[in-house]
Formats: sequence, structure tokens, C-alpha cells
Amino acid sequence: MWLQEYHVGGLRMDMTLYIRRIGGQGNDDLPDSWSLLQWVNSELRERFPNAILISEDLRNFSAMTDQPGAGGAGFHAQWDANFVHPVRAAVITSEDGERSMDAVRYAVLNRYNDDAFRRVVYSESHDEVANGKARVPQEIDGNDATGWFARKRSTLAAALVMTARASRCCSRARSFLKAAGFATMCRWTGTSRTLFAASSCCTAIW
Repeated sequence: MWLQEYHVGGLRMDMTLYIRRIGGQGNDDLPDSWSLLQWVNSELRERFPNAILISEDLRNFSAMTDQPGAGGAGFHAQWDANFVHPVRAAVITSEDGERSMDAVRYAVLNRYNDDAFRRVVYSESHDEVANGKARVPQEIDGNDATGWFARKRSTLAAALVMTARASRCCSRARSFLKAAGFATMCRWTGTSRTLFAASSCCTAIW
């Protein structure tokens, strides 16, 4: 429906780890579920060749973005946990000694199947700002999310997202330095206009 009737540009399949593995843990793989992913993606690739198919697997499993004919699941790209966690850690800590530039370098250069665009990079998502976590500015300074350090270091994270060789995901209200978490609304009144936007969902992938 979404591709055929609404002509969306692509689909993201949520938590494929729990589709392909029992409980999402260990080595309890489900061969039939893997075959299902291959079949679905093969059909979508054939019927909608311009649609991008994205996996939120978060286990850095390169087979997710291999072609089904090569034994892979057939997604075009997958969310890159090897980017978001080191980048957030580097900008959130207030101690220079706790920043790993090697980890940031690896985050920027990481790729799957030797293709930088097989990954989706981001510094905020619906998961990263929920479950006891918050948006980057608030993680940097919980008392002043619009202060100098929160603004500048969260901007560094955004700059890494925007300049990394990868597909990129930008969350709504990212540029407004919102401190609110998932499922809240953002109200911005910088001019005569008022902007409402969901606080954490991705608005664009390019």
C-alpha cells in the first residue's frame, strides 16, 4: 500500500533482529524468517526498483545488506550502531580524556559490504532519545540544553552526520535544540509563526 498507493520513497523495517533470531539474542537463528526477509525484499526490489529498503537491525551484520542471491537479506541500507554510539559518547562527555578520537574516526569510516551508503548514520532517533536517554543537547547539559556547550557539541554531532559518507537520517526538531524526549511535541516561536513537529522521528534520509 505505502509504495504502490502513496508512492513513498522507501520502507524501514523495524527491529529485524527479532524477526531473524529468537528473542534477538544468542545464535538462535530462524532460517524461515531469514527466507521471509529475502522473499519480501526480492519482491519489493522487483516491483519498486526505485524504493530504498532499510533495516533497523543494530547488530552491524553485513549480511543484512547483501543481495538475496548472495545469501543476504536484501536491504539497501541498515542503521549503523557503530556510528551513533561513539559519536554521542564523544560529544556528551565533559571530559576530554574520555573522548576517543579513534572511535569517532572508525564511526565516520565504517561501512558494510565495502559500501559507505549501505549504512544510515544519525545522532538522534526515537530509540536514542527514549528508554532513559534524551536528546543530545540535554545529555550534554541537563540544566541548560540551549547553553553554549550543549549547542556547540550537539552541532558537532550533527556536522558528523551531515558530512559522513553515508545515507543520513535527520530527526525532526534537531535544529531547534529540543530537550524533550520521544512522543513529545516541539513548539518553536522564534518569529510570528509557530512550528509543531514530532520531536524524534526521522524526517529525511538521503
